[in-house]
Amino acid sequence: MTQHLTDTAGGQAALAEALAKAVPAWIETIAGLPGLTRAVMRAQVEAELAEADLAGPPHWGDPGDDASWETLGAFQALAKSLALDAYRPGGVTYLGMHWEATRAAALGAATAVRAAGDVL
Repeated sequence: MTQHLTDTAGGQAALAEALAKAVPAWIETIAGLPGLTRAVMRAQVEAELAEADLAGPPHWGDPGDDASWETLGAFQALAKSLALDAYRPGGVTYLGMHWEATRAAALGAATAVRAAGDVL
């Protein structure tokens, strides 16, 4: 079963803007790591994403409270996951952006592609 979330509050635009900066940074961080380290990192990220409540509303809260740290952790796990996927053949596309670590001259550069409406 595929779950689609509809963006009614403009959150996807803010998420896309943040990912446009975070994913290339993670791609550069991951670039020199051996394959085994990337595999371990992949398992850790998958566990973090499984624990994150990404389907629920964001819990921004006040800076420093537990909810804001949980949201930041989920965002970082998503950005790291996309960066890891950028190393797969063909890269990864998410929210109208495409990252492919081996193709881009500037490592991890995002390339805009057509997105399907406002579906996440």
